[in-house]
Amino acid sequence: MFAHLIPAGALSPLVLAYKPFWADKGDPVPLRFNRHATVHKSSTIQFTRENALVALMLVTSLARTMKHNADVESRKAA
Repeated sequence: MFAHLIPAGALSPLVLAYKPFWADKGDPVPLRFNRHATVHKSSTIQFTRENALVALMLVTSLARTMKHNADVESRKAA
């Protein structure tokens, strides 16, 4: 019944995590977790406990969704 919400809920945080950030264009480092800022302009602005928690929650959510999808596919194949 709510199966279509699982991927949407798991993937929706990616919108903020992958929001464009261009250090070479002078974009300010965002306070919220941002993959590009973390990789290309690492600083204490990005490395906070809150952002670490968001990153871990995102990875966990994605891993759970991948597992769910694999389970669904294996049931279809059986």
